[in-house]
Amino acid sequence: RDLVSIGCACGVAGAFGAPIGGVLFVLEEAASPQFWHASLTSATFLAASAASLAVSALASFESKGGFGSMTQSSLVHFGAFEGPLRPDWYIREQPWSLSELPVLAALGVAGGLAGAVFVALNVRLTRWRARHLITRRARLLEAIFASLVMTSLIFWLPALAPCRPVGSLAFTRLPDAPMLGGPHCDARAMREGGNISDHTAGLEGEAIGIGKYASVLSSLLLHPLDHGVRILFHTVGRLPVYEMLACGALLFTVSCGAYGLAVPSGMFVPAIAVGACFGRVAGELVAQMMGPDVPVDVQGMALVGAAAFLAGVTRVTLSAAVIVVETTSNIALAPPIALAALVAKHVGDLFGPGLYDAHLALQRVAFLHDSLPENMRHLRAADVASSPVVCVAEVSSARDLLQVLTSCTHNGFPVTYTQEGDSRRKLSGLITRLQLLVLLKNKHFLPERQAPGAEQGPVGRDSDEVDQSDDEAICNALNKHQASDSVMMDADGFLHSRGDRQVPPAPDAVTRSNSTNSTNPGLDQPQLSFNQAGRSTSFAPHALLPYRAFASRLRRELTVADLKLAESDMNRQVDLGPYMNAAAMAVHPSARLSRVHLLFRSLGLRHLTVTNSENTVLGMITRRDITDITMSLQTMGN
Repeated sequence: RDLVSIGCACGVAGAFGAPIGGVLFVLEEAASPQFWHASLTSATFLAASAASLAVSALASFESKGGFGSMTQSSLVHFGAFEGPLRPDWYIREQPWSLSELPVLAALGVAGGLAGAVFVALNVRLTRWRARHLITRRARLLEAIFASLVMTSLIFWLPALAPCRPVGSLAFTRLPDAPMLGGPHCDARAMREGGNISDHTAGLEGEAIGIGKYASVLSSLLLHPLDHGVRILFHTVGRLPVYEMLACGALLFTVSCGAYGLAVPSGMFVPAIAVGACFGRVAGELVAQMMGPDVPVDVQGMALVGAAAFLAGVTRVTLSAAVIVVETTSNIALAPPIALAALVAKHVGDLFGPGLYDAHLALQRVAFLHDSLPENMRHLRAADVASSPVVCVAEVSSARDLLQVLTSCTHNGFPVTYTQEGDSRRKLSGLITRLQLLVLLKNKHFLPERQAPGAEQGPVGRDSDEVDQSDDEAICNALNKHQASDSVMMDADGFLHSRGDRQVPPAPDAVTRSNSTNSTNPGLDQPQLSFNQAGRSTSFAPHALLPYRAFASRLRRELTVADLKLAESDMNRQVDLGPYMNAAAMAVHPSARLSRVHLLFRSLGLRHLTVTNSENTVLGMITRRDITDITMSLQTMGN
């Protein structure tokens, strides 16, 4: 869990040069607050800073200053508004003023509305894919067809935009975002005779080859997205509104269709590009309304629009604002960026969840949010618990365990016992499907009754199966140990020993009596017996499986088909006592669902047993039970 959080922060920091934003994004969206701690914060920030430093060092190989000149700190950069990395030629028309704050807040509202529309359209498209594109071949053909359509639109749509002489364009001074005319502008230059490109003096006097004619729409679409965003962020002067609207609408449509394809895709850069287009359009319209005598910070509005749409789609606020500020070095606009992100997030929440949460729900991922909806506050544990519960006895036959594993797909089973004259199942612990499979795979049965003086073979094996597997060798070797002081118990309630070796405890350390009248359970004999309460005692001493038998990666891939049990093994007994979680959590059926939700979130539970005051098992609650009833109630409410 910690490594996943650190890796996510490193990815954001390396892509955008924003180590602080990467840490905040993990804390806000990727990590569980219950498992976040101060040492993880330090480790995540250190790793994110190292990732940003590594990107800067590798990028310096292609810089003019050579290796070691840390001029570029990210793979995707949108240009610096302030600081030493800002170009000398870039002078902002006017810093933002307090009177612009309502307009910037309105950008936040527009970003939240546009984000809600984006999420709604993408959810509908994803549901259509889930119904009609089921096979892998269909998903592959969809990706190929979508790539052809999107590429054709991006390439040929600029033909609708007019070709302008290069000298008349406002962003001719952007050295890292040259103009592109597209095929129609190049064809016009060819018709007029001469070469497609002229030699025009650059910023520092060098001759650079650029086209005679260029199109703003071509320059925005035919460049990589970060180049187009730099045009919108840093162009001093006016840009055509209709071309920016066409660019934003096309990127909106393409991004909505691409998210969910069977190809790797992200949402940060497309969302920033779409928001920058619409924000720059809003700035140009405000500038036209106010007239030439009133300066308007159109570049700042493009930046605020980018943050607003990003927050409206993903519903991240703090990290979105910090990432935008870090990647553009624009501290002056940090307050309006934060305000727009917060407004966009809350406006979008009025219409439904964000893009990430919506896809988690579509894929039925059992993800629990910070709190329950208000319409679920009255529910109790009994309202969401699954019943009847599939239970296993503390001492079960291999036949019974195999029947349980084949009859259901549950991952956890309450371990129960019954008292004499009472058929109600009392909770003794909890055991997972993996543990049952490993026990049956290793044929870890209790020793059969033998005549006095008869020599007993290896535990759980016939005499002709000696030395047939590594697990047998481990068990035989461990049978020679008698030290109980080496036994340890991990956080899941499993017995294991130091050095990853299982040491069988002494009889009085493992043998236990379930009778309420018993005062010295260590006096019980290590053999199959039932006390007055009717609950079976442990069958130690016998060799216990080592902890690594359950933790192995190969064991996690076990299925029922991998079990090779002979008919003679079906009646053999398996003692689940040493392997179950004897401290499994349980709640009363009258417990509030909010408390159940808190237990799952704070303790990271996967299963929660519902028992009454007499410890009788009544039901089982999993994460999916909570998420399913949440989705059903939301669907009924809509």
